[in-house]
Amino acid sequence: MIHIVKRAIGLLIFSIIAITASAPLAFPGEQTERVSEEDFLAWVKERAIPLDTLDWQKVDLEPLGILDEMLDGKRIVYLGEPDHYIHEKNEFRLILIRYLVERGWNQIGMEMGLSDAKKMDRYLATGDGAILDRVAIYGYDGDARADRDDSVQGLTDDSNPEFRKKATAESRWFLSQLRLLNESIPEDHRRLRWFGYDVSFKPGGGYADAARILESHAAHPLVREITRRLARVEGESRLEESKRLLDLVAFVRARREGLGALLGDGGFLDLKRSIHCLADSFRLIDAIRIKSDAPERLAALAEREKTMFRQMDETIARLPSEEKIILLGHLMHLSKESDSLEAGGFTMWPSIGTHLHKKLPGEVFAIWMLFDRGRHGNIHVEGAVENIGSPRGAIERIFARAGPRYLLPFHSGDRREAYLGETHTLLLSGAPGRTALADQADAVFFVAEVTESAER
Repeated sequence: MIHIVKRAIGLLIFSIIAITASAPLAFPGEQTERVSEEDFLAWVKERAIPLDTLDWQKVDLEPLGILDEMLDGKRIVYLGEPDHYIHEKNEFRLILIRYLVERGWNQIGMEMGLSDAKKMDRYLATGDGAILDRVAIYGYDGDARADRDDSVQGLTDDSNPEFRKKATAESRWFLSQLRLLNESIPEDHRRLRWFGYDVSFKPGGGYADAARILESHAAHPLVREITRRLARVEGESRLEESKRLLDLVAFVRARREGLGALLGDGGFLDLKRSIHCLADSFRLIDAIRIKSDAPERLAALAEREKTMFRQMDETIARLPSEEKIILLGHLMHLSKESDSLEAGGFTMWPSIGTHLHKKLPGEVFAIWMLFDRGRHGNIHVEGAVENIGSPRGAIERIFARAGPRYLLPFHSGDRREAYLGETHTLLLSGAPGRTALADQADAVFFVAEVTESAER
Protein backbone atom coordinates (compact mmCIF):
# COMPACT_ATOMS: atom_id res chain seq x y z
CA MET A 1 0.00 0.00 0.00
CA ILE A 2 1.37 3.39 -0.89
CA HIS A 3 1.15 6.09 1.72
CA ILE A 4 -2.43 7.12 2.50
CA VAL A 5 -1.39 10.63 3.43
CA LYS A 6 -0.26 11.44 -0.10
CA ARG A 7 -3.72 10.75 -1.49
CA ALA A 8 -5.59 12.89 1.08
CA ILE A 9 -3.24 15.85 0.96
CA GLY A 10 -3.29 15.72 -2.82
CA LEU A 11 -7.07 16.02 -2.79
CA LEU A 12 -6.90 18.94 -0.37
CA ILE A 13 -4.44 20.80 -2.56
CA PHE A 14 -6.25 20.00 -5.80
CA SER A 15 -9.50 21.40 -4.41
CA ILE A 16 -8.01 24.80 -3.60
CA ILE A 17 -7.66 26.28 -7.09
CA ALA A 18 -9.10 25.27 -10.46
CA ILE A 19 -6.56 24.51 -13.14
CA THR A 20 -6.26 27.26 -15.71
CA ALA A 21 -5.26 26.91 -19.33
CA SER A 22 -1.66 27.41 -20.37
CA ALA A 23 0.17 27.70 -23.69
CA PRO A 24 1.34 24.53 -25.46
CA LEU A 25 4.86 23.40 -24.67
CA ALA A 26 7.39 23.02 -27.45
CA PHE A 27 7.84 19.56 -28.93
CA PRO A 28 11.31 18.42 -30.02
CA GLY A 29 11.88 18.99 -33.73
CA GLU A 30 10.30 21.36 -36.21
CA GLN A 31 6.54 21.79 -35.84
CA THR A 32 4.94 24.51 -37.91
CA GLU A 33 1.33 23.36 -37.77
CA ARG A 34 -0.61 22.27 -34.71
CA VAL A 35 -1.78 18.64 -34.86
CA SER A 36 -5.54 18.20 -34.70
CA GLU A 37 -7.20 15.95 -32.15
CA GLU A 38 -8.47 13.66 -34.91
CA ASP A 39 -5.02 13.31 -36.48
CA PHE A 40 -3.55 12.50 -33.07
CA LEU A 41 -6.27 9.91 -32.43
CA ALA A 42 -5.48 8.27 -35.77
CA TRP A 43 -1.80 8.06 -34.75
CA VAL A 44 -2.72 6.52 -31.37
CA LYS A 45 -4.83 3.86 -33.09
CA GLU A 46 -1.95 3.02 -35.44
CA ARG A 47 0.75 3.05 -32.78
CA ALA A 48 -1.06 1.43 -29.82
CA ILE A 49 -0.30 -2.17 -28.83
CA PRO A 50 -3.62 -3.70 -27.71
CA LEU A 51 -3.58 -5.97 -24.67
CA ASP A 52 -5.74 -9.08 -24.81
CA THR A 53 -6.08 -9.17 -21.02
CA LEU A 54 -4.82 -7.45 -17.86
CA ASP A 55 -4.06 -10.81 -16.23
CA TRP A 56 -0.28 -10.70 -15.86
CA GLN A 57 0.06 -14.48 -16.04
CA LYS A 58 -1.99 -14.81 -19.25
CA VAL A 59 -1.22 -11.66 -21.22
CA ASP A 60 0.81 -12.12 -24.39
CA LEU A 61 4.08 -10.24 -23.84
CA GLU A 62 5.46 -10.75 -27.33
CA PRO A 63 3.92 -7.52 -28.73
CA LEU A 64 5.65 -5.57 -25.96
CA GLY A 65 8.94 -6.48 -27.58
CA ILE A 66 8.67 -3.14 -29.38
CA LEU A 67 10.11 -1.71 -26.16
CA ASP A 68 13.27 -3.84 -26.33
CA GLU A 69 15.21 -1.44 -28.53
CA MET A 70 13.88 1.58 -26.63
CA LEU A 71 15.18 0.11 -23.35
CA ASP A 72 18.68 -0.46 -24.69
CA GLY A 73 21.10 1.36 -22.39
CA LYS A 74 18.44 2.14 -19.77
CA ARG A 75 19.04 1.36 -16.11
CA ILE A 76 15.88 2.67 -14.45
CA VAL A 77 12.27 2.23 -15.52
CA TYR A 78 9.50 4.27 -13.91
CA LEU A 79 6.09 2.64 -13.57
CA GLY A 80 4.00 5.65 -12.60
CA GLU A 81 0.43 5.39 -11.36
CA PRO A 82 -2.22 8.15 -11.59
CA ASP A 83 -4.12 7.06 -8.46
CA HIS A 84 -3.06 5.05 -5.43
CA TYR A 85 -6.43 3.40 -4.82
CA ILE A 86 -7.35 1.61 -8.04
CA HIS A 87 -6.88 -2.10 -8.67
CA GLU A 88 -5.67 -1.82 -12.26
CA LYS A 89 -2.48 -0.02 -11.23
CA ASN A 90 -1.32 -3.37 -9.85
CA GLU A 91 -2.19 -5.24 -13.02
CA PHE A 92 -0.23 -2.60 -14.96
CA ARG A 93 2.73 -3.09 -12.65
CA LEU A 94 2.66 -6.88 -12.78
CA ILE A 95 2.51 -7.02 -16.58
CA LEU A 96 5.44 -4.63 -16.99
CA ILE A 97 7.46 -6.17 -14.15
CA ARG A 98 7.07 -9.62 -15.71
CA TYR A 99 8.23 -8.20 -19.06
CA LEU A 100 11.19 -6.41 -17.45
CA VAL A 101 12.25 -9.37 -15.29
CA GLU A 102 12.66 -11.42 -18.46
CA ARG A 103 15.07 -8.73 -19.66
CA GLY A 104 17.25 -8.41 -16.56
CA TRP A 105 15.47 -6.00 -14.27
CA ASN A 106 15.22 -7.24 -10.68
CA GLN A 107 15.41 -4.34 -8.19
CA ILE A 108 12.00 -2.85 -7.32
CA GLY A 109 11.82 0.42 -5.40
CA MET A 110 8.54 1.54 -3.84
CA GLU A 111 7.31 4.92 -2.62
CA MET A 112 7.43 3.81 1.04
CA GLY A 113 9.60 3.75 4.16
CA LEU A 114 12.70 1.60 4.55
CA SER A 115 11.62 -0.59 7.46
CA ASP A 116 8.36 -1.89 6.01
CA ALA A 117 10.10 -2.41 2.67
CA LYS A 118 12.68 -4.67 4.32
CA LYS A 119 9.89 -6.89 5.62
CA MET A 120 8.31 -7.05 2.16
CA ASP A 121 11.67 -7.99 0.67
CA ARG A 122 11.94 -10.88 3.15
CA TYR A 123 8.43 -11.99 2.20
CA LEU A 124 9.33 -12.02 -1.52
CA ALA A 125 12.34 -14.16 -0.69
CA THR A 126 10.61 -16.62 1.67
CA GLY A 127 6.87 -16.53 1.00
CA ASP A 128 6.22 -16.36 4.75
CA GLY A 129 2.96 -14.38 5.01
CA ALA A 130 3.44 -13.90 8.76
CA ILE A 131 6.16 -11.37 7.95
CA LEU A 132 3.55 -9.06 6.43
CA ASP A 133 1.58 -9.10 9.69
CA ARG A 134 4.37 -6.93 11.13
CA VAL A 135 4.23 -4.27 8.41
CA ALA A 136 3.27 -0.91 9.95
CA ILE A 137 1.36 0.43 6.96
CA TYR A 138 -0.74 -2.75 7.10
CA GLY A 139 -1.77 -1.88 10.66
CA TYR A 140 1.02 -3.27 12.86
CA ASP A 141 1.63 -0.95 15.84
CA GLY A 142 4.20 -2.95 17.78
CA ASP A 143 7.02 -0.52 16.95
CA ALA A 144 5.05 2.65 17.70
CA ARG A 145 5.62 4.85 20.75
CA ALA A 146 3.30 4.24 23.68
CA ASP A 147 3.62 7.74 25.14
CA ARG A 148 2.64 9.82 22.06
CA ASP A 149 0.12 9.71 19.25
CA ASP A 150 1.83 10.05 15.88
CA SER A 151 -1.17 9.18 13.74
CA VAL A 152 -2.62 11.61 11.22
CA GLN A 153 -6.36 12.06 11.62
CA GLY A 154 -8.33 10.38 8.87
CA LEU A 155 -5.18 9.01 7.30
CA THR A 156 -3.17 6.67 9.53
CA ASP A 157 -5.53 6.49 12.52
CA ASP A 158 -8.50 4.13 12.84
CA SER A 159 -11.20 6.54 11.64
CA ASN A 160 -11.89 4.56 8.46
CA PRO A 161 -11.06 0.89 9.07
CA GLU A 162 -13.01 -0.33 6.01
CA PHE A 163 -10.88 1.82 3.69
CA ARG A 164 -7.69 0.61 5.39
CA LYS A 165 -8.81 -3.01 5.12
CA LYS A 166 -9.43 -2.76 1.37
CA ALA A 167 -6.20 -0.91 0.63
CA THR A 168 -4.17 -3.38 2.70
CA ALA A 169 -5.81 -6.37 1.05
CA GLU A 170 -5.05 -4.94 -2.40
CA SER A 171 -1.40 -4.37 -1.53
CA ARG A 172 -0.99 -7.83 -0.04
CA TRP A 173 -2.55 -9.36 -3.15
CA PHE A 174 -0.03 -7.50 -5.31
CA LEU A 175 2.87 -8.77 -3.22
CA SER A 176 1.51 -12.32 -3.36
CA GLN A 177 1.56 -12.10 -7.16
CA LEU A 178 5.14 -10.81 -7.12
CA ARG A 179 6.02 -13.75 -4.90
CA LEU A 180 4.59 -16.11 -7.54
CA LEU A 181 6.68 -14.36 -10.17
CA ASN A 182 9.76 -14.63 -7.99
CA GLU A 183 9.25 -18.37 -7.58
CA SER A 184 9.16 -18.77 -11.35
CA ILE A 185 12.60 -17.18 -11.86
CA PRO A 186 15.36 -19.80 -12.31
CA GLU A 187 17.72 -20.01 -9.34
CA ASP A 188 20.70 -19.06 -11.48
CA HIS A 189 19.01 -15.75 -12.40
CA ARG A 190 18.62 -12.65 -10.26
CA ARG A 191 15.54 -12.87 -8.05
CA LEU A 192 13.33 -9.87 -7.34
CA ARG A 193 14.47 -7.55 -4.56
CA TRP A 194 12.31 -4.88 -2.93
CA PHE A 195 13.34 -1.61 -1.29
CA GLY A 196 11.78 1.64 -0.08
CA TYR A 197 12.91 5.11 -1.11
CA ASP A 198 10.58 7.32 0.95
CA VAL A 199 9.81 8.33 4.52
CA SER A 200 7.39 6.29 6.60
CA PHE A 201 4.05 7.68 7.74
CA LYS A 202 3.94 5.06 10.48
CA PRO A 203 7.55 5.19 11.74
CA GLY A 204 9.08 3.19 14.55
CA GLY A 205 10.27 0.11 12.73
CA GLY A 206 13.63 1.75 12.11
CA TYR A 207 14.41 1.44 15.83
CA ALA A 208 13.94 -2.32 15.67
CA ASP A 209 16.01 -2.51 12.48
CA ALA A 210 18.88 -0.58 14.08
CA ALA A 211 18.74 -2.79 17.17
CA ARG A 212 19.01 -5.95 15.05
CA ILE A 213 22.05 -4.56 13.23
CA LEU A 214 23.77 -3.77 16.53
CA GLU A 215 22.72 -6.75 18.67
CA SER A 216 25.62 -9.07 17.86
CA HIS A 217 28.09 -6.39 19.04
CA ALA A 218 26.13 -5.19 22.07
CA ALA A 219 29.15 -5.25 24.38
CA HIS A 220 31.31 -3.00 22.18
CA PRO A 221 31.75 0.49 23.70
CA LEU A 222 30.82 2.28 20.48
CA VAL A 223 27.68 0.17 20.06
CA ARG A 224 26.73 0.80 23.70
CA GLU A 225 26.95 4.55 23.08
CA ILE A 226 24.86 4.34 19.91
CA THR A 227 22.28 2.21 21.72
CA ARG A 228 22.12 4.75 24.55
CA ARG A 229 21.56 7.62 22.09
CA LEU A 230 19.04 5.58 20.16
CA ALA A 231 16.79 5.04 23.19
CA ARG A 232 13.49 6.92 23.06
CA VAL A 233 13.16 9.77 25.54
CA GLU A 234 9.95 9.86 27.54
CA GLY A 235 7.83 12.87 26.64
CA GLU A 236 9.96 14.14 23.76
CA SER A 237 8.14 15.84 20.90
CA ARG A 238 8.36 14.67 17.30
CA LEU A 239 10.76 17.50 16.44
CA GLU A 240 12.89 16.76 19.51
CA GLU A 241 12.98 13.10 18.50
CA SER A 242 13.93 14.02 14.94
CA LYS A 243 16.78 16.25 16.15
CA ARG A 244 18.07 13.57 18.52
CA LEU A 245 18.12 11.08 15.66
CA LEU A 246 19.77 13.49 13.23
CA ASP A 247 22.48 14.14 15.83
CA LEU A 248 22.94 10.38 16.06
CA VAL A 249 23.24 10.14 12.26
CA ALA A 250 26.07 12.66 12.43
CA PHE A 251 27.69 10.69 15.27
CA VAL A 252 27.47 7.44 13.27
CA ARG A 253 28.71 9.05 10.05
CA ALA A 254 31.76 10.48 11.84
CA ARG A 255 32.70 6.95 12.97
CA ARG A 256 32.30 5.24 9.63
CA GLU A 257 35.71 3.58 9.65
CA GLY A 258 35.25 1.97 13.06
CA LEU A 259 31.65 0.96 12.48
CA GLY A 260 32.46 -0.35 9.02
CA ALA A 261 35.12 -2.61 10.49
CA LEU A 262 32.68 -3.77 13.15
CA LEU A 263 29.45 -4.12 11.17
CA GLY A 264 30.72 -4.33 7.61
CA ASP A 265 30.09 -1.62 5.04
CA GLY A 266 26.56 -2.89 4.43
CA GLY A 267 25.73 -2.94 8.13
CA PHE A 268 27.07 0.58 8.59
CA LEU A 269 25.00 1.93 5.69
CA ASP A 270 21.84 0.13 6.84
CA LEU A 271 22.25 1.51 10.35
CA LYS A 272 22.74 5.07 9.15
CA ARG A 273 19.84 4.89 6.71
CA SER A 274 17.44 3.38 9.25
CA ILE A 275 18.11 6.18 11.74
CA HIS A 276 17.99 8.89 9.08
CA CYS A 277 14.64 7.63 7.73
CA LEU A 278 13.20 7.74 11.25
CA ALA A 279 14.33 11.36 11.70
CA ASP A 280 12.89 12.46 8.36
CA SER A 281 9.62 10.64 9.03
CA PHE A 282 8.95 12.25 12.40
CA ARG A 283 9.72 15.69 11.02
CA LEU A 284 7.26 15.28 8.14
CA ILE A 285 4.51 13.83 10.34
CA ASP A 286 4.87 16.82 12.63
CA ALA A 287 4.31 19.17 9.69
CA ILE A 288 1.35 17.16 8.40
CA ARG A 289 -0.32 17.09 11.81
CA ILE A 290 0.09 20.67 12.99
CA LYS A 291 0.41 22.78 9.84
CA SER A 292 -3.01 23.66 8.52
CA ASP A 293 -2.29 25.97 5.57
CA ALA A 294 -1.39 24.62 2.15
CA PRO A 295 1.97 26.47 1.73
CA GLU A 296 3.33 24.88 4.92
CA ARG A 297 2.23 21.45 3.83
CA LEU A 298 3.67 21.93 0.37
CA ALA A 299 7.00 22.97 1.88
CA ALA A 300 7.02 19.83 4.01
CA LEU A 301 6.20 17.62 1.03
CA ALA A 302 8.92 19.27 -1.06
CA GLU A 303 11.35 18.54 1.78
CA ARG A 304 10.14 14.94 1.79
CA GLU A 305 11.12 14.67 -1.87
CA LYS A 306 14.69 15.60 -0.98
CA THR A 307 14.87 12.61 1.36
CA MET A 308 13.95 10.48 -1.65
CA PHE A 309 16.89 12.00 -3.54
CA ARG A 310 19.28 10.99 -0.79
CA GLN A 311 17.89 7.50 -0.40
CA MET A 312 17.96 6.76 -4.12
CA ASP A 313 21.47 8.18 -4.51
CA GLU A 314 22.63 5.87 -1.72
CA THR A 315 20.82 2.89 -3.22
CA ILE A 316 22.32 3.43 -6.66
CA ALA A 317 25.80 3.92 -5.21
CA ARG A 318 25.76 0.57 -3.42
CA LEU A 319 24.21 -1.51 -6.22
CA PRO A 320 26.44 -3.12 -8.85
CA SER A 321 26.21 -1.28 -12.16
CA GLU A 322 24.57 -4.27 -13.85
CA GLU A 323 21.61 -4.17 -11.44
CA LYS A 324 18.59 -2.59 -13.12
CA ILE A 325 15.90 -0.76 -11.16
CA ILE A 326 12.11 -0.51 -11.46
CA LEU A 327 10.58 2.39 -9.53
CA LEU A 328 6.94 2.36 -8.43
CA GLY A 329 5.14 5.51 -7.34
CA HIS A 330 2.70 8.24 -8.19
CA LEU A 331 3.05 10.11 -11.48
CA MET A 332 3.87 13.32 -9.63
CA HIS A 333 6.93 11.67 -8.08
CA LEU A 334 7.95 9.81 -11.23
CA SER A 335 7.86 12.88 -13.47
CA LYS A 336 10.91 13.49 -15.64
CA GLU A 337 10.36 17.26 -15.89
CA SER A 338 8.46 18.24 -12.76
CA ASP A 339 8.74 21.96 -13.45
CA SER A 340 6.30 21.48 -16.35
CA LEU A 341 3.74 19.57 -14.28
CA GLU A 342 0.88 21.55 -12.72
CA ALA A 343 -1.49 20.25 -10.07
CA GLY A 344 -3.98 22.19 -8.00
CA GLY A 345 -2.74 25.52 -9.31
CA PHE A 346 0.89 24.99 -8.34
CA THR A 347 3.93 23.70 -10.19
CA MET A 348 5.27 20.44 -8.85
CA TRP A 349 8.43 20.78 -6.75
CA PRO A 350 11.60 19.00 -8.01
CA SER A 351 10.60 15.33 -8.00
CA ILE A 352 12.62 12.17 -7.44
CA GLY A 353 11.87 11.26 -11.06
CA THR A 354 13.35 14.54 -12.29
CA HIS A 355 16.34 14.17 -9.97
CA LEU A 356 17.22 10.75 -11.41
CA HIS A 357 16.49 11.84 -14.98
CA LYS A 358 19.08 14.59 -14.61
CA LYS A 359 21.53 12.50 -12.58
CA LEU A 360 21.50 9.63 -15.09
CA PRO A 361 20.87 11.25 -18.49
CA GLY A 362 19.76 8.75 -21.09
CA GLU A 363 19.37 5.93 -18.54
CA VAL A 364 15.74 6.48 -17.48
CA PHE A 365 12.64 5.18 -19.26
CA ALA A 366 9.23 6.28 -17.92
CA ILE A 367 5.94 4.48 -18.44
CA TRP A 368 2.88 6.33 -17.13
CA MET A 369 -0.43 4.61 -16.52
CA LEU A 370 -3.53 6.66 -17.38
CA PHE A 371 -7.26 5.86 -17.28
CA ASP A 372 -10.49 7.53 -18.34
CA ARG A 373 -13.20 6.55 -15.84
CA GLY A 374 -14.33 4.10 -13.18
CA ARG A 375 -14.23 3.89 -9.39
CA HIS A 376 -11.45 4.62 -6.92
CA GLY A 377 -10.93 4.68 -3.18
CA ASN A 378 -11.41 8.03 -1.44
CA ILE A 379 -11.24 8.26 2.33
CA HIS A 380 -13.22 11.52 2.31
CA VAL A 381 -16.50 10.11 0.97
CA GLU A 382 -19.08 7.82 2.52
CA GLY A 383 -18.16 4.22 1.88
CA ALA A 384 -14.66 5.35 0.86
CA VAL A 385 -15.44 4.64 -2.82
CA GLU A 386 -16.54 7.12 -5.48
CA ASN A 387 -17.08 7.27 -9.21
CA ILE A 388 -14.33 9.05 -11.08
CA GLY A 389 -13.84 10.32 -14.61
CA SER A 390 -11.40 12.38 -16.62
CA PRO A 391 -12.39 16.08 -16.83
CA ARG A 392 -13.69 17.78 -19.96
CA GLY A 393 -10.89 18.24 -22.48
CA ALA A 394 -8.58 15.70 -20.82
CA ILE A 395 -6.23 13.73 -23.04
CA GLU A 396 -7.54 10.49 -21.51
CA ARG A 397 -10.82 11.06 -23.36
CA ILE A 398 -8.94 10.82 -26.64
CA PHE A 399 -7.09 7.72 -25.49
CA ALA A 400 -10.42 6.10 -24.55
CA ARG A 401 -11.60 6.42 -28.15
CA ALA A 402 -8.63 4.33 -29.31
CA GLY A 403 -9.38 1.19 -27.31
CA PRO A 404 -10.05 -0.30 -23.85
CA ARG A 405 -6.47 -1.19 -22.89
CA TYR A 406 -3.14 -0.85 -24.64
CA LEU A 407 0.47 0.23 -24.43
CA LEU A 408 1.36 3.36 -26.39
CA PRO A 409 5.13 3.80 -26.93
CA PHE A 410 6.32 7.27 -27.91
CA HIS A 411 9.32 8.27 -30.10
CA SER A 412 7.73 7.13 -33.36
CA GLY A 413 9.07 10.00 -35.46
CA ASP A 414 5.56 10.62 -36.80
CA ARG A 415 4.63 14.32 -36.97
CA ARG A 416 1.24 13.57 -35.33
CA GLU A 417 3.00 12.56 -32.11
CA ALA A 418 3.79 16.26 -31.62
CA TYR A 419 0.36 16.50 -29.96
CA LEU A 420 2.04 14.95 -26.91
CA GLY A 421 4.38 17.95 -26.75
CA GLU A 422 1.47 20.28 -26.05
CA THR A 423 0.16 20.90 -22.55
CA HIS A 424 -3.07 19.02 -21.88
CA THR A 425 -5.29 18.29 -18.90
CA LEU A 426 -5.04 14.84 -17.33
CA LEU A 427 -6.32 13.08 -14.22
CA LEU A 428 -4.11 12.98 -11.10
CA SER A 429 -5.54 11.26 -8.01
CA GLY A 430 -9.08 12.22 -8.90
CA ALA A 431 -8.46 15.85 -9.83
CA PRO A 432 -7.19 17.66 -12.93
CA GLY A 433 -3.54 18.38 -13.59
CA ARG A 434 -1.72 19.72 -16.65
CA THR A 435 1.45 18.76 -18.45
CA ALA A 436 2.88 17.74 -21.81
CA LEU A 437 3.18 13.94 -21.77
CA ALA A 438 6.22 14.13 -24.03
CA ASP A 439 8.03 15.93 -21.18
CA GLN A 440 7.26 13.25 -18.63
CA ALA A 441 7.06 9.81 -20.19
CA ASP A 442 8.32 7.53 -22.94
CA ALA A 443 5.18 5.42 -23.10
CA VAL A 444 1.61 5.33 -21.74
CA PHE A 445 -0.17 2.25 -20.43
CA PHE A 446 -3.85 3.07 -20.89
CA VAL A 447 -6.90 1.44 -19.30
CA ALA A 448 -10.27 2.93 -20.16
CA GLU A 449 -12.09 1.85 -16.99
CA VAL A 450 -10.76 1.10 -13.50
CA THR A 451 -12.10 -0.32 -10.24
CA GLU A 452 -11.37 0.52 -6.62
CA SER A 453 -8.93 -1.27 -4.33
CA ALA A 454 -10.60 -4.30 -2.76
CA GLU A 455 -10.04 -7.70 -1.22
CA ARG A 456 -8.95 -10.21 -3.87
